[in-house]
Amino acid sequence: MRIRAPLAIGLVLAKPAIAQKAEAGAAFQRGKSLMAQGRTAEACSEFETSMRLEPLHGTLYNLALCHEALGKIASAWTELKELAANDKNAPRAKDAAKRAAALEKKLTRMRIVVATPTDGLVIKRNDVDVTALAGKDIPVDPGKYTFVASAPGRTEASQELDLSTPGATIDVTIPALAEASVDQPPPPDAAIVTDAYADRGTLRPVALPRGVIEGEVSEVWGSSSGFDQDSLDTRLEGRMGLGNFEVHAGIVIHTRYARDAMRPVLTNNVIAGGDYIISPLFAAGIEVKKFHPFGDDIEQGFDFRADFTGKRIISPSVALVGSGGFGYQSRQTRGQSPAPSEFGLLGDGTVQLAPIRRLTLEALTRIRLNVSGDLYGDFIHIEVAARATAALTRHLDAFIQTSLYVLPRSAEFDTRLVTLGALYRHP
Repeated sequence: MRIRAPLAIGLVLAKPAIAQKAEAGAAFQRGKSLMAQGRTAEACSEFETSMRLEPLHGTLYNLALCHEALGKIASAWTELKELAANDKNAPRAKDAAKRAAALEKKLTRMRIVVATPTDGLVIKRNDVDVTALAGKDIPVDPGKYTFVASAPGRTEASQELDLSTPGATIDVTIPALAEASVDQPPPPDAAIVTDAYADRGTLRPVALPRGVIEGEVSEVWGSSSGFDQDSLDTRLEGRMGLGNFEVHAGIVIHTRYARDAMRPVLTNNVIAGGDYIISPLFAAGIEVKKFHPFGDDIEQGFDFRADFTGKRIISPSVALVGSGGFGYQSRQTRGQSPAPSEFGLLGDGTVQLAPIRRLTLEALTRIRLNVSGDLYGDFIHIEVAARATAALTRHLDAFIQTSLYVLPRSAEFDTRLVTLGALYRHP
């Protein structure tokens, strides 16, 4: 038998409505069951779902009783008043009117009072615009509410009020908004810091957030007129954010010695340290570096460093990083006694530029002033470096760095370094 087109279209359109009605009925039954179990909040959620799918007076009645049991007196009163006025079921409408009258005595009301009318004034209660309610007595469900008043060219005013007194009308006074100062300082740098995964290195904090782990592997090629051959080292480093602290550790392994081509592969140094995070852009740290920690190598010793590191974000594309502190160095060469050492003041500064997304360029100068000791015999040590970092993915960076380390009176130790490496962050 052939179905005519209008009838077929009607059947197709009816299917979603039938399904929606069935879903509304199922949500209603779940709400009734949850109410019987005393799970009031969950029951209210099911009744609300049923009302959205198919608004019926019977569902609204159950929702009102649920809201009353949950303590949402204003919501229950409003729903019962609607039923009393519009429900065609006379016994239910009568019961709703009786219940609404009983609840009205318990209602908490708010009255928004504007101290000084202001052009463009906007008042929000829990992020909902309630400007139009100013001057009116409005029933509210008991609870704590945050009110925020704002206007063009004015400073924002915020307050939190407890509107929970049964039968009371509570004034919410909106104070006069002060004029915003044109000379207000810009927001602090931390306000524009994104996260440790930012494409631009200029926007990354100086220390890792809690739970973030970063690992680095790099190859360092070094040359100097004072060495027999060029050196090649492998560096493995890692750091982890622990909330207010960051810890880090690393190891450097000789894959080719600078002084002697026949020397075996040995650990050059191990590093361990930690930082206390004062803010995302300011930290205090310490670090210990042990040279040739395993075996009877030609030279052993350790470095200790303590400093503060800060960062200033000029714009999303420009940032300045600086640190200052002190350090101690000690070396013991085999057959030499006593072990020479040196105590010095440390300072460095870095300019970070991010001309395009995913590329950060850095220029660094590091200075060490010898306060006491005879390790190298120079008053000042200088290192300059340039670095380019590409953010290949959210988690993976690749970088290249070239450095020049200078002891002004010891030309044989003018060392040039080129470093290629990658960093990976998790999660």
